[in-house]
Amino acid sequence: MEKQDRKFHKVAPEIKPWVEKYGCSLNDEPPFVLLGHYNSKALGPVMGILAAANNEFHAHIIRRELNNNGNVEVMRTEFHKNPNFSIKEYRAKIRARIEKKEAE
Repeated sequence: MEKQDRKFHKVAPEIKPWVEKYGCSLNDEPPFVLLGHYNSKALGPVMGILAAANNEFHAHIIRRELNNNGNVEVMRTEFHKNPNFSIKEYRAKIRARIEKKEAE
């Protein structure tokens, strides 16, 4: 069985201009993240946190582009006054899943 290539911290080239123009990094404590899956022609299916934004308007601009080839929703992070998604918990779950697969 062939080992899959991990696509961590890779932005699909089709959406890179939108993310660079309207997005921000997760280290900037963004109040909004775009979570879901995107079918990139270059990378194949990409899932998880696809982008982050400092304001809701920019988040919805990026979401509009991502929804052309995927299914993405805008979530409020723990840095928003009314959070419904935690980046810290998401990273912990991903890390645990990776460690479990590496142990097998």
